[in-house]
Amino acid sequence: MTGQVISGLSELMLMAAASNDPICAKLLKIKEQSNRLRHITRNVMSITAYETRDYVSGRKVDIYKSSKENDT
Repeated sequence: MTGQVISGLSELMLMAAASNDPICAKLLKIKEQSNRLRHITRNVMSITAYETRDYVSGRKVDIYKSSKENDT
């Protein structure tokens, strides 16, 4: 929910800002990152079984393979 608020507020601020305003690039980045956070959070919340993947420092949970959104 917080991600939606941040995304919505950044969208409103983008609509109010002039297109040549330097703040627009920062607002676009905020909106992009809040959407990324929403996607990651959705995947973490829908984990149904843990699948791991190898990393340099050991094994980690792979949230993309473990989430039920990817059960197709």
